Amino acid sequence: MTDWLRNPPPGISLIQDRADQADKFHRTIGADLLSESNAITLALYQAHREIHVVYFLLFNGRCKYHYRADPPRYVKSYGFQDVKDTIDELNMPRGNSQYASIVIGGGHFAGATGRAHKRYQEFTVELFGRRTYGSGRPKDGKWPYLSRRSGSLNRWHESAEEVIEIWRTRVFLCSLKKLGRSFEKSSGQHFPYLQETWDPKWPKTNISLNGLEKLNSRYSFVDFYSTADRIRAQDKAKIGGIRCGPYRTPKDFYKAVKKVYSQLFAQTCSYPIQKEVALKMSLLPSTFKEYWRKTEIRWRDLRFDLDARRNQD
Repeated sequence: MTDWLRNPPPGISLIQDRADQADKFHRTIGADLLSESNAITLALYQAHREIHVVYFLLFNGRCKYHYRADPPRYVKSYGFQDVKDTIDELNMPRGNSQYASIVIGGGHFAGATGRAHKRYQEFTVELFGRRTYGSGRPKDGKWPYLSRRSGSLNRWHESAEEVIEIWRTRVFLCSLKKLGRSFEKSSGQHFPYLQETWDPKWPKTNISLNGLEKLNSRYSFVDFYSTADRIRAQDKAKIGGIRCGPYRTPKDFYKAVKKVYSQLFAQTCSYPIQKEVALKMSLLPSTFKEYWRKTEIRWRDLRFDLDARRNQD
């Protein structure tokens, strides 16, 4: 497993460019994941700023996935027989086509910056499709890029000669480092993920949510869906802007809260607190408070508004 690390394949740069983190590998995950001899060999590369390259390739059959930089991503090619079941499931054309999978961090895929990039990198995007050839040049002159066209397949442009028609997009709630350990055997299905598929018989893509029973306390259903969908759509908006997750604006969020507040009052005949409303809306209390602050409305004003409407009735 470590022979190719001692003599890395072309295209993989394992230069120790962060000497200040020289002991990080042993102190954290390295010893738990690998045997002692492999950990020692990998320690030679522990200072590399893209250590996830090593992890992902190790747990996916060495060089089956090819690493490409700027942004960091992994590309794998398939023949028809390798992915026959997936092709049938997606109603893709049969034939002698080549197929490909691209795996990339959520922050890199969305082109996000700042806090949004850091949070999006907790997710991983996998694109699957059919390889074609021939492409126009991107406006900014940079490869790769994703072209979108209403009513047609999205296309991932690796280069002017290599284009991949995207039939399925998955956004996993899992970083690349963790996903790499299970992706080859389970296609990442140990983790919650949002899936978008394209079918030529339908005018719009189909979006589904999978593995929701695996959500933990860190992400509520609404948090997971709103973040994964922003990544899928390559929304570059920074976290903490004027958006309120799936409610888009503070005004939309306030309308939703006002409706739930009234419903809970009708059920219990008492004025609900924020925690009760957040639970009803499937939001974490911390997320609810973050969204509510953006409305710049006092909580007690909901009570005054409700009383005023009841008096009018």
